[in-house]
Amino acid sequence: MDYSDPEKSGQIAFLRDVKREDNPVSYRTNANARLLWDVGWVKQSKITCKGIELPDGEFSGCTQSAGDCPVCGL
Repeated sequence: MDYSDPEKSGQIAFLRDVKREDNPVSYRTNANARLLWDVGWVKQSKITCKGIELPDGEFSGCTQSAGDCPVCGL
């Protein structure tokens, strides 16, 4: 969890198949970060990134989490 950018952390969590209700941010101590994590998760859930196109029309799938996916930037 990157507290400096909780929205991006939410996006990464979606890509890693973390369920929305499994938000790791405490609602008691970091309510704003929890909300931003949720915003990022929802935003990413609406994006369809197939990743890099490989030969024969196959796609690598977007599982990047370090800001280096050439397609979606995550």
